[in-house]
Amino acid sequence: MSRTWIWLGAAVLLAPCTAASGATLNTIYSFCPQNGCSDGDFPATGLVRDASGNLYGVAGAGGAGQKGVIFELSPPSTPEGAWQYSVLYSFCTQTACADGATPEQSLILDTAGNLYGTTSEGGASHDAGIVFELEAPSGHGSRKLRVLHNFCTFVNCTDGGGTYDDPSSLTYAGAASGALYDGTSPLYGTTMSGGSHGSGVAYALQPETTGGRTKWRQKVIYDFCKRTGCPDGANPFGALLADASGNLFGVANNGGVDSTSGVVFELSRPDLRWKEQVLHKFCSSKDCADGKTPVGPLIFDAAGDLLGVTTGGGKPVFDGRSGWGVAYKLAFDGSAWQESVLHQFCSHTDCSDGYAPQAPLAMDAAGNLFGATETHGDNSSDDGGTVYRLSGSGFKTIYTFCEGGGCVVTQQYPQGGLLLDADGHLFGTTGEGGANQFGQIFELVP
Repeated sequence: MSRTWIWLGAAVLLAPCTAASGATLNTIYSFCPQNGCSDGDFPATGLVRDASGNLYGVAGAGGAGQKGVIFELSPPSTPEGAWQYSVLYSFCTQTACADGATPEQSLILDTAGNLYGTTSEGGASHDAGIVFELEAPSGHGSRKLRVLHNFCTFVNCTDGGGTYDDPSSLTYAGAASGALYDGTSPLYGTTMSGGSHGSGVAYALQPETTGGRTKWRQKVIYDFCKRTGCPDGANPFGALLADASGNLFGVANNGGVDSTSGVVFELSRPDLRWKEQVLHKFCSSKDCADGKTPVGPLIFDAAGDLLGVTTGGGKPVFDGRSGWGVAYKLAFDGSAWQESVLHQFCSHTDCSDGYAPQAPLAMDAAGNLFGATETHGDNSSDDGGTVYRLSGSGFKTIYTFCEGGGCVVTQQYPQGGLLLDADGHLFGTTGEGGANQFGQIFELVP
């Protein structure tokens, strides 16, 4: 597919917005400048960056097939220049969306410049989504999309997919260190549904070369909800996290203590079979003070502790409210994993610190944590979400979307993870908002 270039001039860049906290938000691209949103719509995922500073991501709708796009943003060549936006691929441009539809998860990048990801719809089997590779440009500048796996290929969707057909982002050994994917080792992911028990799976996907031809083979490494009540977790939510020994860590949105609270789990392979260990069951504390319904992915800190967020739970705080989510840490004390709450959301007046965080945490070189909440405030005209920082000095809201009202679309949906550069700038997306109200890519200068 040929590239579609959309050149950004000064007229399409929004004026910088400065919140009361002093951070400045620059909108570097606003989606859907024309009818039909051929450039994409609703970019509610995180971004990845290559060595040249180019940003890559997906939008879940719009494009030539109206089912989403893969895009690239190239940085300005001069200080006064503009970012250059291009559509690398439009989904559902093949018959019956055999090439996938509705990408809703972040991409990964390999050492050769190929991009990998998942879609939640389309594909050759039951509209259950695919795993894809978008190859690096060939000599004439085009990219080719390859379907690596169609979900729900097996009877009863035992390979994943189905009711929630929402496969996670992909991961691989070395991703946590920032290394690019090598293109040959296993990729790992989860689906929220499907599997032998209908409650989701974790899987490995690996290329196998025979007779000069390469075929990717998927293998389920864990089926969730093995027993009544799903004490091992159900509906894994978000990408897995791999450590240096090849162990995988993740969260399940349901299951655990009361079948709806969620768990943190580890998958390891002490022999030829993968085994699961539940590291924490949420709602283990009174009033679910330890959190409820976690979302992934997790991250490691310098000590090897696990860090994440939940969209619900937390002890009663402002005006006696509870259930608005927490940021938490899981640390191994030598015999067991112990959870501690780093921040209780909606603990500030009028929930100005945000609530129901959907975005995973990100960490800078100094150990500061950054994240986003998709909602804040009590007033329905002032609830566009926040970007926050957690550090040794505590919690700080560094940017508030729609602060003071005045947004055409109040719910900005900053759901994707944040990307940090060497200067401490944060890059992210909102599914709505921007100049055209169909989403934006932003740079936040603290």
